[in-house]
Amino acid sequence: MLNYDIAVIGGGIAGYCAALKAIEAGKKTVLISQGQSALHFSSGSIDVMAKTPSGERVEAPFSAMVSLPQQHPEHPYSKMSPNFVRQSLYWLVDQLKEQGLPLHCQQDESNHYRITPLGTLKATWLSQPFVYQHRQNVAFKRLLFVAVDGYRDFQPLLAKDNLKKHPDFQHCEIGEIQVTIPGCEALRRNPNELRSIDIARLLKQPQAFNSLCHQLMKHATQEDLVIMPAIMGNGDGLVLLQQLRRQTNLTLHEVPTMPPSLLGIRIEEALQKRFLKQGACC
Repeated sequence: MLNYDIAVIGGGIAGYCAALKAIEAGKKTVLISQGQSALHFSSGSIDVMAKTPSGERVEAPFSAMVSLPQQHPEHPYSKMSPNFVRQSLYWLVDQLKEQGLPLHCQQDESNHYRITPLGTLKATWLSQPFVYQHRQNVAFKRLLFVAVDGYRDFQPLLAKDNLKKHPDFQHCEIGEIQVTIPGCEALRRNPNELRSIDIARLLKQPQAFNSLCHQLMKHATQEDLVIMPAIMGNGDGLVLLQQLRRQTNLTLHEVPTMPPSLLGIRIEEALQKRFLKQGACC
């Protein structure tokens, strides 16, 4: 019979963080989960107080937390000091970095904005390496959305039209690139079956990967921001994205897609590896 000090139920961010903290405290810990966690539906970014409870936009979350206990004493952030929240977030950053998944925030610890699959802007605090962190000024000549032939879980035309309506991007040229991934036809039994995980497997093959590089380089330049769906594999996704950047010399921005979200899966896999590396069981 196996004996544990603590059993954590749930394999999402909360579950893994609780389990890792228990291990740090010297407790023999087991994590119990079944099926997929919510990370498979996640953007892969970490939000920190993007708005107040009354709906006001927050640029500096830790500064806003200072007055929160007086204004909204029942809010979860009111139960902790801003410094405790900050330290906890950097602890998570360290855990993920140890497993090869660095998350980044702004130097002044303000929220930044990521471009969503619908072409809107979403405030967040931590993002993965290939997520463009927008503040106000657009430093690119063009924004180019990548449409993958046969892939239905990302609609660049809709995203492009929505982004054009935002004041920050009204004077920026926004276009679309159509690419074809060799091998996709063999995977599709009907037009709606192709998923990000299928394309990710294909792009591990040199022929498919090099074809994508050539197609992107044909249409995009170093002055552009290339906005593409997250189709670079789980496990080695960041390695492939780094290789894509080296071969094309382009600035890339990943957007999460319909589940499964490879950006979210990266976080889950990194936390799971960290948990097992600490000698725990799941």
